Amino acid sequence: MKLCLIAATQPEDLNFWANLGFAYLAAFARREIPDLEVRVANTPEELERSPADLVGISAVSQDYGEAIRLARNVKTHLHIPVLIGGPHITALPQTLDSFMDVAILGEGEETLVELLRVFGRTGGLPAEDLQDVLGIAFRNKRGSTTCTPLRPLIDPLDRIPHPDREVLRYQGEETYLFTSRGCPFKCTFCSSTVHWRKFRAFSPAYVVEEIRLLHERYGTCRVHFFDDLFMADLQRLAEICRLAKSEPWHGRMEFSCAVRAELVTPEMVELLTSLHVTRTTFGAESHDEQVLSYLKGASASPVSNQRAVDLFSAAGIMVGLSFIKGAPGETKAALRKTYDFIHGNIREGKIDQADINVLTPFPGTQVWELAEERGVVSEHMDWALLRRPWPKLVVNRLLVDEAAWILCREQDIQLLLDFVRNRDVHALIAAEEVAASPKARELASRLARVRRVKRWFLACSAEEAPAWKEIALPRGCTIHAGPDAEERWAEPQRDRIHVRLSPTALDQPGELDAVIWALEDLEAEAVRWADDRKVLAEVLSPPAMLKAPEQVKWRSFSSDDTAAAVARRIGDQPDLATAMVATVRLTVLLHDRMLRAESNLRRAGQALTAMEREPGLLRRSAGDLQAREAETQADNERRGQAIRYLEAEVARHIQRIQALQREVEEKNAWAAALDHELHERIERILALQREVEEKNTVIARLSRDKRASR
Repeated sequence: MKLCLIAATQPEDLNFWANLGFAYLAAFARREIPDLEVRVANTPEELERSPADLVGISAVSQDYGEAIRLARNVKTHLHIPVLIGGPHITALPQTLDSFMDVAILGEGEETLVELLRVFGRTGGLPAEDLQDVLGIAFRNKRGSTTCTPLRPLIDPLDRIPHPDREVLRYQGEETYLFTSRGCPFKCTFCSSTVHWRKFRAFSPAYVVEEIRLLHERYGTCRVHFFDDLFMADLQRLAEICRLAKSEPWHGRMEFSCAVRAELVTPEMVELLTSLHVTRTTFGAESHDEQVLSYLKGASASPVSNQRAVDLFSAAGIMVGLSFIKGAPGETKAALRKTYDFIHGNIREGKIDQADINVLTPFPGTQVWELAEERGVVSEHMDWALLRRPWPKLVVNRLLVDEAAWILCREQDIQLLLDFVRNRDVHALIAAEEVAASPKARELASRLARVRRVKRWFLACSAEEAPAWKEIALPRGCTIHAGPDAEERWAEPQRDRIHVRLSPTALDQPGELDAVIWALEDLEAEAVRWADDRKVLAEVLSPPAMLKAPEQVKWRSFSSDDTAAAVARRIGDQPDLATAMVATVRLTVLLHDRMLRAESNLRRAGQALTAMEREPGLLRRSAGDLQAREAETQADNERRGQAIRYLEAEVARHIQRIQALQREVEEKNAWAAALDHELHERIERILALQREVEEKNTVIARLSRDKRASR
């Protein structure tokens, strides 16, 4: 028996780690059915080429549409049973598609083995044999979906053998593993509890043994514990750390894991450090008390989030945080708290990752129920929308109404993250919003939007450029970063502000403060230019920024006009201010595109120069081109073979149809002959009936005559 497994996913996800769930299924099923062959396909094309008796598809909700397409292709071309599993079908078994035979709900190892035995016994998956299989959904003879009772969970989990990574063709220094299933908490946005039902963990000995196998068999040196919550059981964590100390890989491997902020203690941080955990992640979600309580429950708090970040930072463990925006009732003020929390911790070097996601209504969650009540989602929706929920699936209109402001704040955070990671001073002033401080951000926004922007920066590598770099800001204000470490203060000269920084001194805490001081001095000068800061703030609000330029009247200003004059005129003509803002945005966009075009031209010139200097490169390029042509020709030949095969199949089907037509005609003629013969027999029967009636009449007359003669 041959089983092929495939994950329904998008092309951009193919480079991510392989589905370890398939490795667990393969190991468990092979132990129970030794002659079973299991293969994992990475693409639909590989699936079609794989000889299989059954196909198993795994899908999350955002990829369920792709799962239906895969099932349709299997049924159309391979004509074999299709099994479907994963979080989506577990939460919504009623969405089982007609191209899918059976859905495996929740934990799949034992259910898969039982279904394989049914197939091996009957050669298919008949409905009458599926009634007694626990934990599945299937279509009955009436065409409706039938769900059998839930299957008891595997307990203890150590009954499951270690995942068979050979089916994933794994080779590499980095991977992930599971040490538990499920989560003891129930967040409103998470469907883990629906799929796994409760928290269960592998034993410490099981976990340590799997790490040993990874290190010895594959040379793995970096492992991510992919549990929903690795440190849910502190005693188990302590036992894992104790056993690890006697292992040969201890101290030679790095680990990362997910935690929950309110469970983080100094003792737990010490345990993780002894295990050589170098990175942790957790969902901070929001820095507003009410929003966080809605998302994660009453036990979560902003104080716990900050305390966890501080503890990990003090231990030298980097932290990556994830956040959710758009919770019901979340306000701009609440979202600002979250952005400020992220900004402050990045500047202090405590976090180096901040993923901000839109609250997405996944099936099986409380958010899904809320969105379903509001008519945002349904069981018949386009599931691909869950991949990019903004703006159609949001449950809070704040994400739409304040889109411009949200975008600016998140660009700020990304710029600051780039600076922290790359130690690049240009990242401080590389967009309309300056990622250094709230004051600096307001300053850059004011200057960039009130006056026409002329901005450029010369970003050269250390080998090509002098020891300094220059960034030009509006109104000729420039910042220089150079070797002069002593001059860390701002020197106003007319309209210019000079800040001198040593690249090596950027590691010192005072250097960023020097930039902020310089920008604050620049802000003070900008305040003198403006007569009415309130008017400027109102004019430059996100609603005005979102208004289209063609909807307002335009009147130009001289480039020599001061911001004060602009502010006075703006007070009387708000539409004019909106047009100015839109024009500035368009100017910046066109200038950025011009810079990108120039950069592309420079790279093309450099590539051409390199090719001229190195003829071998041209030969290699020609060889690559020939290889691509050969590959294209081979693809065309394969397509031609496929077309010829399809044409032969079509011809064969046409011949079959014609034969059936002839057979139908013959049967029709035979039926006509039978009908004619039937009519003739009926006529004979009627004639006989008439003859009998006549004879009966004669007999009756003779009887009367005889009685009369007597």
